[in-house]
Amino acid sequence: MALIGFNFTKINVEKKKSVNGKVNITNNLSFTNITEAKVNFMDKKSALNLEFDFICKYEPGVGVINLKGNAIELLEPDKVKDCLDRWKKDKKISSAIAQKILNTLLNKCYIESLILSNSMSLPSPVPLPKVRVAEKGKAAKKTKK
Repeated sequence: MALIGFNFTKINVEKKKSVNGKVNITNNLSFTNITEAKVNFMDKKSALNLEFDFICKYEPGVGVINLKGNAIELLEPDKVKDCLDRWKKDKKISSAIAQKILNTLLNKCYIESLILSNSMSLPSPVPLPKVRVAEKGKAAKKTKK
């Protein structure tokens, strides 16, 4: 398995009102369509074209980030056929293939949505690290994870 192509086909960001008080942020990534991709440079390999939709909602009614795109995943021909059959049957793909692809797509979507949220003065869609500075002469408390 190898990701050989990726692009965004739609980027939409909307800030509906200023951020006041607590904001609930929900993120969702889903596949909207899966088809076979034609690749001519690899013998005995096939590929899937996975169309996706990433939505980051800021509630109550603060804003939304919507990213749509597609990824091309190189696979063995039998795995491509299995994925396409399963997608046509129940709009799902195997968890082994989905896990790798979803993690890769989430990384790319989170990075893009982080940049967009900063540009629109929206809170980060993912938690960012925080620094705690101790007073001089006192040790900072360590938090257990």
